[in-house]
Amino acid sequence: MVSPAPAPFRQATELDRAVVLHRAGRLDDALAVYEFILAGGPNNADALNLSGLVYLTKGDGAAAVERITQAIKLEPASPLFRLNLGSALLQSGQHERAVGAFERALKLKPDLAEAWAGLGMARAARGEERKAAHALRRAVAFNPQMPDALNNLALVLGRLGDYDEARRAVDQAIACRPNYAVAHNTAGVLAREDGDATASLAHLQKAVALAPGYFEAQSNLGISLTDLRRYDEAVAAFDAALALRTDHAETWRAAAKPLAALGDTTKARAACDRALSLAPGERRIIWERALIDLAAGDFAAGWDGYRTRSTVDRRRYPMPQSKLDGDLHGQLIMLDGEQGLGEELFFLRFAAPLRDRGARIIACVDERLVDMVSRIPFIDEACARSAARPAAKIVVLRFPLGDLPWLSGADVFAPALIAAREELRDRIRARLAAAGPAPYIGMTWRAGIAGRATLYKEAPVDLITKSIGDTPGTLIALQRNPFDSKIAELSQRMGRPVLDLTDLNDDLELMLALMHEIDAYVAVSKTNVHLAAAARAAGARVKAHVLVPCPAEFRWLATGETSPWFPDFPVYREDPRLGWAPVSENVKRAFSGI
Repeated sequence: MVSPAPAPFRQATELDRAVVLHRAGRLDDALAVYEFILAGGPNNADALNLSGLVYLTKGDGAAAVERITQAIKLEPASPLFRLNLGSALLQSGQHERAVGAFERALKLKPDLAEAWAGLGMARAARGEERKAAHALRRAVAFNPQMPDALNNLALVLGRLGDYDEARRAVDQAIACRPNYAVAHNTAGVLAREDGDATASLAHLQKAVALAPGYFEAQSNLGISLTDLRRYDEAVAAFDAALALRTDHAETWRAAAKPLAALGDTTKARAACDRALSLAPGERRIIWERALIDLAAGDFAAGWDGYRTRSTVDRRRYPMPQSKLDGDLHGQLIMLDGEQGLGEELFFLRFAAPLRDRGARIIACVDERLVDMVSRIPFIDEACARSAARPAAKIVVLRFPLGDLPWLSGADVFAPALIAAREELRDRIRARLAAAGPAPYIGMTWRAGIAGRATLYKEAPVDLITKSIGDTPGTLIALQRNPFDSKIAELSQRMGRPVLDLTDLNDDLELMLALMHEIDAYVAVSKTNVHLAAAARAAGARVKAHVLVPCPAEFRWLATGETSPWFPDFPVYREDPRLGWAPVSENVKRAFSGI
C-alpha cells in the first residue's frame, strides 16, 4: 500500500521534525523523514538540500551532490544551496567544480563567510596557495569567529612560509575555541617549522590531552619529541600514533629516527621496512633506511639505498643500475663532487679500487680541494667543479662521488693519503714553535649550521676544557667562527694560553699542513677530521679524538669505540639518555698519556 502524499502543511511539519532529528545527530531517522517528504513532493527544495547534507555527513559525496544539484535547479538563486554544493563537491574531490560552486554562491551573497572559507579550501586543494590564503582572509574578515577557517588559513600560510601571520591565525582560532585540538596540532606543527621546539611541544601535548585518539597530533608529538632529543618519549608517542593507525608510511618513517638514535637499529630498520611496504619505492624512506643500514655496519645494503639521496641531480646523473666491471683498463672515469668538502674527501677513497682495476681517474671537486686532491696517489687529475670541462678530451664514464661505494662494490676503509706541501709545513712549524712546546693539541667543538634541515654537530666546550686542560704542551683553537667562545675566554677556562689558529680554516692547504705537525686533535666530525685522516695516511702522527653527538652520522656508526672508516681515531659518543656526562673521563684518560 502506497502512503498518501503529504499535504503542503503536513510537509512543513514533517520538515521541521526532520530538522530536529538532523540537528540531534539522528541522521538515519532524519533521512527517512526527508525521503518521506520527497516521496510525496519531489520538488521540495529544502528536503532535497537537507537530505543532501545528511548524505554529505555520512560520507556519500555522490548522493549529496545529486540531491543538492536538484535543489539548485528548483531554487537557482539560493546562495546557501550553492555553498552546500561546493562543500559536497570539495568532499568528493571535485575541486574545480567546487571552486565554481563557491564562486557562484559569492556572486549571490558576497559577504557569505562560509563560502569564502570553502573557496579557500578548494583553492588549496588545487595547489593555489596564494589564492587560497586570499579567500580565507576574506572569510575571517567577514566573520572573525570562525576557528576552522582560521586554522585552515594558518595551514595555508605555513605552506607559504609566512609563519608570523600563520601563528597569529592559529592563535586566533584557539582564542575562539580554546579546546580545539586540531588548532593546537596546527600550532604545534607551525612552531616546530619556525624553530620553536618548546612551543611546539606544549601545543601538541595539549592536542593529545584534548583528543587522545587524534592520530595526527600523536604522530606530530613524536616528531617534536625527536627534535628535542627526548627519544624514549618520542618512541612512546609514535607507538601511540601507530596503535591508532597502522597504514601511515610517513609516521613509520619518522618512528625510525628515535629508535636509531637510541641505538636500536634493528627496530629502526623494521620501521623503515614497514614504511616502504606502505609506500613502495619512496626515495626518502629508502635513503633514510640506507643511513640506518650504514650506521649498523650493513654496508652492502646501505650503499645500495644511498643511491636515492636527494643531494644528486638524477636528471643529470641517472641512478646507476649495474656495478662497474672488474677490468677497467682503457676506461676514463670522471667523479663529480656533489656535497660538502668533508664528504668529497671521504668518498674519494672509493676511487682506489677503480684505479687498481686499470681505470684512469679524474676528480672534479670543490676548487679549494683541487690542488691537494691532485696529490692523491690514485687520482690522475683533479679539476674544479666550476670548470667548463676537464683537461681530458673524452670522458668514458662519469659519476657523482656518492655513487662510488655501490659502483665499486668494494669495502675500502682506508682514507685517501694526502701529503702536505713541505714549504707550508715549514710555516706551520715556525708558528707552533713560537707558541710553545709539544705536544700540540687542536680543538674544535662545533661544525655545520644549526637548523632542522641541516647537519649540525656540537659538543660542550667544557667537555674539552675539563678533559684536556691538564695535558702538557700547547693547546690550539681551530674552531671556525668561535662566536661567544672567544679564545681569551677559552684560555681563561683552561688556565693557560690557547693558540689561536682559527684562520687556517680559510686555507685548507695550511690546515692539512697543521695536521701533519700536531700530535692530537679533539673535535666533532668536520672537514678538518678528514684532513687529519689524510695526513695520518701520509705518515703523520696526528690522532683525532672524535666527539660524536647523538644521533651519530653514518660514517661513525651507531655503536663502537672506533669507526672502520677511521680505524686509528678513537670515538667518544654522546649517550642518548645521559648526554655527554660519561664522556669526559674517557677523553681525560686518553689524553693522560700524551
